Amino acid sequence: MEKRKELAGIFLVCFLVISFLILPFFTGEVGAREGWKPWDFEPGQSFTYLIKAEKDGTETLGEVSILIYPAGDYMIEMVLKGELGGEYFEVYAEAEKGQTEDLFIALFTQMMWEVPELVLQTLMHTFLQPWMETPLDNAQLSMDWVWEEDDEDEWDEWDDDDFWMGVIGRETYGGVEGFLIGTDEEVEFDYVFQICISPDIPLPIMAGSSSFVEDHDLEAESFYAELLSYEMVALGDMEPVVRKEPEGTVLDDLVEYFADNGLEIGERQMKAYGMLGAIAGFGLIVEGDEIELYLFDPETASEETMEYLEAARETGKFNFKEMGMEIPVVLNGYIMLTGLEFGTFYEHPEKDLIVEIFQSF
Repeated sequence: MEKRKELAGIFLVCFLVISFLILPFFTGEVGAREGWKPWDFEPGQSFTYLIKAEKDGTETLGEVSILIYPAGDYMIEMVLKGELGGEYFEVYAEAEKGQTEDLFIALFTQMMWEVPELVLQTLMHTFLQPWMETPLDNAQLSMDWVWEEDDEDEWDEWDDDDFWMGVIGRETYGGVEGFLIGTDEEVEFDYVFQICISPDIPLPIMAGSSSFVEDHDLEAESFYAELLSYEMVALGDMEPVVRKEPEGTVLDDLVEYFADNGLEIGERQMKAYGMLGAIAGFGLIVEGDEIELYLFDPETASEETMEYLEAARETGKFNFKEMGMEIPVVLNGYIMLTGLEFGTFYEHPEKDLIVEIFQSF
């Protein structure tokens, strides 16, 4: 499984580049038409996208669908599901209608824990970028729009070179025509971006990005999303939302085993288990303090993750590469227990008992 800190770093770089470079340029023709309203969804909207990721010469294709449901008088629910390279995903997000930032945050939070690494990278680099934080929100586009960086721009500290971006034509994707916006080859961070926007669609109808490695410690990679179809579905014809319930894992059995052996069990806490290369995991209040449990699958774990696990069996420390540190752990098969101690500053008051019961599971 790939590493999510790299994703976070790459996404932050891309987000900063796009946010800072796009901020000044969308002014358009005032009064020409209603502006673009990203993420301003209406119940019944249905989107299907082709998605593509290329990393170090390896191309992975997939498809994603988005359907917007009514969820009460003032709420909407987004259902996003699909597959990329044979890996399937399905996430849900709910927010008050018109609260675009809340909806984006709700979806992104779910995706961080519930979708494969490459899927998360692809969607975040293409049509899930938080456009509502830029003047693209309600922007009125025209064919003669263009923006050029000059010496007076405060963004010069991010980019020493001249930069140009503008509408370069009109293109049609999925039967929807939009404004194609491009850059002048490369920008700072060796990042190239292109997007096609229709004021009638609350998501880009095409978005693609590429980054390179000449001057930066980043993988050569590109991500692409293209609208295949868009329609408004009559609310009476919409199939009800059937949530995919998470399958129980051996971790659930372990929690029950803890309780059966007299440990006081409290609430679970969500954890970004993918950052460790695990397939499941959570924090758990045991005897008043939190521990963490993670489950690994040797059939799907990366070679690097397996090396870290084998080393941890001997040393009692797992290489948490994303955080640049080793964490003390106890292993039982492919279940990892951690959070019992933190250097010389903290030790769980029932550490020895918890380890004893864990190892007897």
